[in-house]
Amino acid sequence: MTPYGQTGLTAEQRIFNYQLSRARRVVENSFGILVSIFGVLQPPVALSPQKAQTIVLTCCYLHNYLLRNQAQMYISRGSVDTEDFESGNIIDGTWRTSGQSTSLQTSHSRNSAPSAKAVRYSYCDFFNNEGLVSWQHKFA
Repeated sequence: MTPYGQTGLTAEQRIFNYQLSRARRVVENSFGILVSIFGVLQPPVALSPQKAQTIVLTCCYLHNYLLRNQAQMYISRGSVDTEDFESGNIIDGTWRTSGQSTSLQTSHSRNSAPSAKAVRYSYCDFFNNEGLVSWQHKFA
């Protein structure tokens, strides 16, 4: 999903962009941890989509198991990105400095399909109504 552009945004669109950025950070943290723990995800996965899906799901299951049963030994504080809710600053997790690139690769075209714009609009509406959090106006 792509954010709204950078200029001329309404308050609602800025909030959507902020929430989308937060969601993306959660995904990057999760995948960054998986890559740093489970080396099979480090090189480009040259498998069929079905096999790649099985491997990723297996890594997720193992991650959740370890987190529930060995949390103190498995992952330490500071391993994942955190947000300072006073300043809005993002504090990078240690996985980002492990030398392993885990950025999500996306391709952006100039024109989104009308259906994609409708989905983005529905999320924008959600984040500004029933999904509203009290502090989002401070950082958006």
